[in-house]
Amino acid sequence: MMNLLAAFVFLTIVAIIVFFTIFSGSNFIRAKYNGLHITLKHYLDVCMKNAKPKDVIDALILLKTNERSLSLTQLVDHSRKGGNLIAVVTAYVTALRNGKSANFDELSKIQLGGGDPFKAIK
Repeated sequence: MMNLLAAFVFLTIVAIIVFFTIFSGSNFIRAKYNGLHITLKHYLDVCMKNAKPKDVIDALILLKTNERSLSLTQLVDHSRKGGNLIAVVTAYVTALRNGKSANFDELSKIQLGGGDPFKAIK
């Protein structure tokens, strides 16, 4: 009975390690290396919501580098809709850095509609 329990615990640990290796890959490690305070739970939520984890991590790194912030929900929603998240975040950060007003949600709608978010900055 104890051998069966030990085998179950061992296989569970191996399964968890394999799962994290396959699904988290280098994106989660890259996020931690760049100083992002993202938990594995949040990262797996991004993966499970059919968002592009690489784009979300890149956007978070870009925001952190420029000392800006957006909610993870906003980034995931745009990524799920198939938009170019990096272009929208770059336009948002550029506008704020240049002292112009920018709304991420409006830029996201423009980009998803086929427009250029850089031209929409006022």
